[in-house]
Amino acid sequence: MLALKFLSHYWKSVFRNAIWRRNLGSKIMIGILFLYFLGIFIALGMSIKKILAGVGGNPVTVFNSYLIWYFVIDLLLRCTSQSLPTIDVVPYLRLNIKRGSVVKYLLIKAFVSVFNFFPWIVLIPYIINVLSYSAGPGAVLFFVVGMLLLIILNNYLAVFLNYLSQRNIAYFLIPVLLATGLFALKKSGISVESYSANLGRLILSGNVWLFILLFAAIVFVIWALQRMLSDNFYIDDFRARKENRAAVGVIGMGAFNRFGQTGKYIALELNMLLRNKRTRQVLVSVVLFWIIFGIQMLYNPHKIFFLLFVVSLSSVNYGQFLFSWESSYFDGIISRKNNFVDYVKAKYYILSTLIVLSFVLFSGVSLITGKVDFFMLLAITLFSLGIGNFFILFFGTYNDSRISLNQSQFFNHQGTRANTFLLSLTFILVPLGVYGLAIWLFNELGAKIMLGVPGLIMLLTHNWWISNIIAPRFMARKYKNLEGFRKLQF
Repeated sequence: MLALKFLSHYWKSVFRNAIWRRNLGSKIMIGILFLYFLGIFIALGMSIKKILAGVGGNPVTVFNSYLIWYFVIDLLLRCTSQSLPTIDVVPYLRLNIKRGSVVKYLLIKAFVSVFNFFPWIVLIPYIINVLSYSAGPGAVLFFVVGMLLLIILNNYLAVFLNYLSQRNIAYFLIPVLLATGLFALKKSGISVESYSANLGRLILSGNVWLFILLFAAIVFVIWALQRMLSDNFYIDDFRARKENRAAVGVIGMGAFNRFGQTGKYIALELNMLLRNKRTRQVLVSVVLFWIIFGIQMLYNPHKIFFLLFVVSLSSVNYGQFLFSWESSYFDGIISRKNNFVDYVKAKYYILSTLIVLSFVLFSGVSLITGKVDFFMLLAITLFSLGIGNFFILFFGTYNDSRISLNQSQFFNHQGTRANTFLLSLTFILVPLGVYGLAIWLFNELGAKIMLGVPGLIMLLTHNWWISNIIAPRFMARKYKNLEGFRKLQF
């Protein structure tokens, strides 16, 4: 069977690749993270009966009332984290293998995902300990089939949206808008849970039209996905489209030329961010985290932890690989007669723009809702613009890892080093430590001043420390970083 043959080729390519044997520590961390989430689902499955009993009411109705919430959030997580099925198609184009066989293998591979496995860790204990006592065997069978259809639909819909978002990132907004719309409906007083409970009731009763609708939706999504994979099968067509996209700059970037050499570097950096898969997904994840932590901030308006995240997370997410983004062509950057100080300033201004955007967005939320301390938000913003950006640039000079811009951002630890984790901890622990010390020594006003004033000083003197600390530090490590950028790392 060709699908099994393709699968054996895939596993051989994984284990024979030199990439597999590099950076074992980060792979262990990913494995620990996987086991952590696995443990959460196992604990949830073992406690599901007790949890539903603690909520009160009919446990089956309570469980069904969260089905819509789960599958919408599951779709959002799949679109951000689920890997796309891929295959190196060039060697197979030389052989007598039908295009449809390769496409079918990709469709089968698309179904192999931990997102399809984790729900059953909770569903099976629920079926055995709760549903089987409240409903007959027929209802249990209908429930299993209904959950399987919904999981399959979510799986292929996420893969389809992921492929579409590679062409136009606006498609990623579909699951984001679905999750935001559900939250807005709930806040407006509309009971999403009642509709979800009705969906569960229809599944348990074996409603024929609902099952036909779910099956038809799966067939349509798989058909559309198959057509998309078939149309993009030939490598010449793909390269032609890729070259055409690469030949066209992002509209409006010429406006930065008026700012001299620094402006040209900013335009190049923005073109890189918007053209490549991994950098685009970083920007998308920034928006996603703004939504998640912004909601948490509204419910916990006095907690500095959430304010730190909404203001600084965007710059940290982009800045942890600040110089590694250009690792594939950094030899060309260094070999040209360029002003490296202007190059670093361009990155600093992009980092600062992300922080200012966060401040403008959430200061508007603060003024509208009145739930967020505006002056604390301002103090954290000044700290991030000055001291925070200095940390990002300084730690960035020590990151010599290579980054592949065409790979996915999610569940990809390529380029991750100890200094990237240290940067994240520094960005959170330093302001928390300063704030806690100032509260102990003075009061809340003193804490805001101790966060904001040093940040303002560093912001006003950024030209000096970029020219005298950051740029010389990187040039001192130039050859070591270039050696790391040239290596095949993962």
